[in-house]
Amino acid sequence: MIQRPASFWISLILRMLCLVLAYYIGAMLGLSIPHIGSNITLFWPPSGIALAVLTLWGLSFCPGIFLGSLAVMLTIDELALPAALSVSLGNTLGPLVGAYILRKTAGFPIHFSEKQNIIRFLIISAGTTIITASIGSLTFYLNEKIPIEHLQLAWLGWWSGDMIGILVFAPPFFFWSTQSIKNFLLNLTKKWEFIIAISSCIGLSWIVFIGLTPMNTIPFPYIVYLPLLWIGLRFNSMAMTTAVIVISSLAVIGTSLGMGPFSKGNFSTDQFLLCVFITTTSLISFMMISIQSSRRLVEQNLRDSESRLRLALEAANQGLYDLNIQTDQAIVSPEYARMLGYDPDSFQESSTKWLERMHPEDRERTYQIYKDYINGVKSNYEVEFRQLTQTGEWKWILSLGKVVEWDNQGHPLRMLGTHTDISDLKAKELVLQQNEEALHRTQIIAKLGSWHFDLIHDVLTLSKEAFRIFGAERQAPFSFSGFLAHVLPEDRENVNLAWQAFLRGEPYDIEFRFKLNARIKWVRVRAEITTFDGNSIPIKAVGTIQDINERKQAIEEITQAKNLLRTVIDASPDMIFVKDKQHRFLLVNQSLAASQRLDPAVMLGKPDTDFWPNYQCYGDPARNIRGFHADDDEAFSGKIAHNPADQALLANGELRWFDTIKIPLRNMQGHITAILGCARDITDRLHIESKYRALIEQIPAVTYTIAIDPEIHTVYVSPQLETQLGFSVNEWLADPQLWLNQIHPEDRKQVLSGLSVSLTTGSPYYSEYRIYKKDGSLTWVRDDAVWLKDVAGKPVLLQGVMLDITHQRQAEEKLNTALEELRNSEKFQRELRTLAEREQSRLGALLSAMNIGILFEDNDRLIEYINPTFMRMWNINEHDYLLNKPIQALVERSNEIFSKPAHASKYLLNLLNSEEITNLSELELNSGRTLTQSSYPVNDAENKLIGRLWIYEDITQEKQTAQQLLYLAERDPLTGLHNRHRFQEELDNMIVTSLRNQNQFALLYFDLDDFKYINDTFGHKAGDTVLTRTSGEISSIVRQTEIFSRLGGDEFAILSPLKPDDDISALPVRIVNSIASIPIHFRDTNIRLTTSVGVAIFPIHGETAEDLIAHADAAMYQAKNHGKNTWALYDPMRDSSEIMMNRLTWYNRIIQALEQNLFEIHFQGVYETTQSNLEHLEILVRMRDNNKPDQLIMPGQFIPVAEKNGQIVYIDRWVIKRSIELLHQNPDMPPVAINISGRTFDDPAIPNYISNLLNEHHVDPKRLIIELTETAAVSDVQDAQRFIEAVHQTGCRVCLDDFGSGFSTFGYLKYLGVEVLKIDGLFIRDLPNNRDNQIFVKAMVEVARGLGKITVAEFVEDAATLNMVKNLGVDLAQGYYLGRPGANFPRDHRKTAVNYIEPTEGV
Repeated sequence: MIQRPASFWISLILRMLCLVLAYYIGAMLGLSIPHIGSNITLFWPPSGIALAVLTLWGLSFCPGIFLGSLAVMLTIDELALPAALSVSLGNTLGPLVGAYILRKTAGFPIHFSEKQNIIRFLIISAGTTIITASIGSLTFYLNEKIPIEHLQLAWLGWWSGDMIGILVFAPPFFFWSTQSIKNFLLNLTKKWEFIIAISSCIGLSWIVFIGLTPMNTIPFPYIVYLPLLWIGLRFNSMAMTTAVIVISSLAVIGTSLGMGPFSKGNFSTDQFLLCVFITTTSLISFMMISIQSSRRLVEQNLRDSESRLRLALEAANQGLYDLNIQTDQAIVSPEYARMLGYDPDSFQESSTKWLERMHPEDRERTYQIYKDYINGVKSNYEVEFRQLTQTGEWKWILSLGKVVEWDNQGHPLRMLGTHTDISDLKAKELVLQQNEEALHRTQIIAKLGSWHFDLIHDVLTLSKEAFRIFGAERQAPFSFSGFLAHVLPEDRENVNLAWQAFLRGEPYDIEFRFKLNARIKWVRVRAEITTFDGNSIPIKAVGTIQDINERKQAIEEITQAKNLLRTVIDASPDMIFVKDKQHRFLLVNQSLAASQRLDPAVMLGKPDTDFWPNYQCYGDPARNIRGFHADDDEAFSGKIAHNPADQALLANGELRWFDTIKIPLRNMQGHITAILGCARDITDRLHIESKYRALIEQIPAVTYTIAIDPEIHTVYVSPQLETQLGFSVNEWLADPQLWLNQIHPEDRKQVLSGLSVSLTTGSPYYSEYRIYKKDGSLTWVRDDAVWLKDVAGKPVLLQGVMLDITHQRQAEEKLNTALEELRNSEKFQRELRTLAEREQSRLGALLSAMNIGILFEDNDRLIEYINPTFMRMWNINEHDYLLNKPIQALVERSNEIFSKPAHASKYLLNLLNSEEITNLSELELNSGRTLTQSSYPVNDAENKLIGRLWIYEDITQEKQTAQQLLYLAERDPLTGLHNRHRFQEELDNMIVTSLRNQNQFALLYFDLDDFKYINDTFGHKAGDTVLTRTSGEISSIVRQTEIFSRLGGDEFAILSPLKPDDDISALPVRIVNSIASIPIHFRDTNIRLTTSVGVAIFPIHGETAEDLIAHADAAMYQAKNHGKNTWALYDPMRDSSEIMMNRLTWYNRIIQALEQNLFEIHFQGVYETTQSNLEHLEILVRMRDNNKPDQLIMPGQFIPVAEKNGQIVYIDRWVIKRSIELLHQNPDMPPVAINISGRTFDDPAIPNYISNLLNEHHVDPKRLIIELTETAAVSDVQDAQRFIEAVHQTGCRVCLDDFGSGFSTFGYLKYLGVEVLKIDGLFIRDLPNNRDNQIFVKAMVEVARGLGKITVAEFVEDAATLNMVKNLGVDLAQGYYLGRPGANFPRDHRKTAVNYIEPTEGV
């Protein structure tokens, strides 16, 4: 709500009171002439006052009107309060409506100068007073103030009184509102005339209406119109309205006093005549005001027209002349004289003087044109010439004229015209002409031509410059179709479409190839429509045609250069990028994008936070991570940011270290707008440095690094410090002054002086001094160090070696003594020389035998020595003599052996400072080998530089080993597919990506149906062949975006991203069909492969990796339950959750058992069939349930899973190790037999693993028997033979398990050197009742006995079976009848058969 100041309310109240008072006074004046009764009058001034006030001051003053009317009605004391309120309401409502309409009508309350405003005012006033008259007369009638027969007369009188009040009193208020009385008097030009006129008006009105006795002649009152007309014609509207008020007021006053011509005795007639008089007076005033306003408007328009003409002539530099052709004299306007620099008052013009002032070159031509026009030869006169001004300058004049008067014979008499100063125009024309010439030359230079096209007549005209582009002469215009015919066909359709779009109002700017005069050029054509017809249809167009052939060629060359640069950038193994201030990528090379497994285009325009964690982008002090943005901000500040240890995560989750440099990029104004970064992967180098540090810490010397920033303090010291000086590393680093304090006082000054000189010169630091150990003893040390410098060459780190030379010092003292003695003995000198030569020979032999290449050069860079290894590395023939030749000759002849000669020549045998140790650098050879290069300065005994030693080492095998290890860490060695570890990483990454992008993907989980049958029947070699064939077949149908992995055994998985319109069944159907079509043939047997595929969709079937794998595997078994060789989408309703989840978690449970040692060894005795003596024990494995520690898990539950996913190898190794440990811990334990799986049998490292464990635990190898199945051995007899021989070399025996299960020939036994044959339980279980089995067993025993091998029968579960195997000649037996498996091995060597049979338990 708006707060009003107190002054506003005071002013409002005062104005309201004045309004009430004015209304009351006006009412009293009107009531002085009652028409009917005492309350209805034909003259009501308050109506005019009310209408004017509400219109001018606002409708908010209507309460003042109502109060004034109410005061009047109550004062006359004839109306009751309700009637007074009703009349007051009518008196307020009428003016209120009229004021509202007037305020909404244009022109009010400004003036009455226009007739339509007067008519509008009269109509509105007449209409609104009907409201007042109707309410008032009706109220009087209802209150019995007037009879019914006078009601019509009363209404008419009321309406007339209000109307007259408005006509008399409203206009003055409107006029006075626009001009104050003071301004009116000040602007009155004829004050005395106005005083006389208004005085005569007042006097005459007084005489007519008051001063004389009533006149009987009615026209007599109208003599007062004479001064009224005088005032109306001579003065303004305010004077006119003042006169009207004076006349009307005096007429009313005189009539009310019974005087004047309207007091004849007939009251009604007198009042009517008075109203007619006042109305006529008001209308006359309106007419006079309108006439006066129109006249003033015409006068003002005339003045304005004259002013505009004068200004136009001045602005146009024009002068008028009026020439009398007969007298040759001319009358000119002032502008004419001023144009020529003359004074208009004294200037005279004639034809003669006009010709005299004319430029000689223009005179004859101009005068001839003038004469031709005067004589009628020319129809118009228009000429340009130069006139001499008074100041002596020449001014160009455009003269126009026309004869306006002739004599009776038709001879011209008078000529009117204008002179226009066109000097500026001529100057501009000259500039324009020069510009056109320059434009023409520019068009030639820019190879730019023009054209215009008449669309109505289909005429296209090319300029001369356009034809010159094509080396052709100007030709006839083209039609549009003819023009298109010259456009090359490849561009023709685009040109036509662009032209049609141009005709519809679109811009026309197109580039295409145009052929003219047998020349083809690239042109750029632009157009603009210049003319339209009446229907806005284009009819004319103009444009330009520009030769852009050279620009196109330049663009093509630039594009090729950019592509070349892009190729070079993408080919770089370093990560190269450009970022803006918002850390968004503007350029990304292939190496950087590949690290995130993205296309470079995907990363453009996106900030680095979209690809790396926030802690790597913004930094994390807790993790000691500086952050990418810190280096970015440093580069944006104008510095070169160098981060030698920048770490970043790759898309595969691997953390790598980079040496990163970021430099600012500036625009044309020198402002930094972006940064260029280059990151080199130094992870492998850091690993090598780590190895180097480990090596350094093994040498018998203290290595250290000291920083200067700005105080000297140790940043690194090797652990040898403690053994050499007795101080711990932490003690040394904690006290920066400890080293200086421990130096012997006599040597301290020498040490500090040498260190200062080294720091100043940047040369290596060397010193020998005494230093106190922690225990107080004194020792001599030799300190050798070099400075590591920044890019500006300023030393920043001192890296050195502190070697204990106490014994050397003592030896030197003894040597000095010996040398003194040698001076006295020539014989001893010869012996010493011989010894030195011998040592030199030994050194030469040592250098020749070393596997590192060595080259020594002298100070003149001449070769003094190279060892044979160096010559082999550099492909130098032993007959080539290189000693005393320059190093550069060796570099030039060896460039061809390097894969990157330019890079090699930059670093090869190149050094910056001959006194420094060079950094280790790598050189790549054409043969694929990699060499490392380093060099060391060599000083003589006086510490003078005598040359440099270069060392080269072949690290090819190390790099290949590192790459192979990286490959094996993520790949399955058999199929080359991703292994389970890599698959798990990819699955986790895909889940994160899909959650962020709201995408889906499918996990396909499948294995080979009945694959175990192939392994058991044909051996693991055949199984490996099937797996390799399967992986190759499926790899051919998998898309690049899909991830194909082998999880273990015959289990495979595929991660396949899904799009909304993808067919989920397509890939599993292809897998089933592809595997079913693989032809497999083993041992004359055709095998049909089938697979069961399970599909789970993320996130529908699981939002975690564990759930998704479990459900995909469950779906696979749902497919198997449907008959195999099919696929199934995971159906929760068909998922036997508990059983399935238990099976699916075996993989993790086996890992947990291996890590937490939850496996246990159990034993079952193997006894002689004749004496029942315990021959040896068979090792059986059990798993302890982590959730139920008192329960054991039998091998039948986890061994099949382990065999399938490959974990059986780790279980076998654990069993071997634990068995050997038990043999070591229990010397009285009988020999043990360990059954290894086919996968372990395929591992060539197992025999060596067994041998190492036996040696480590000092166990007799004869106490260990290795069992392998017949199926595994028969599948590849040669591999089996090699494995058995390797086991025999360890001293262990070998047993062939499940003998006879393969139903194959026994001929292979002569090739396999096994000692024991264990007959398959298939033949033993029902041996007493099965005649066929008895025959088979007897045959096996006879074959074994013939080959000198021991036989064992398993699954002996009753006395009858034991007696049968004994009678058939089987040597050994085992089974529940002889002894159940247990955690404790039986210690007695005899076994009495039990009288019960228990169920067979798998091992």
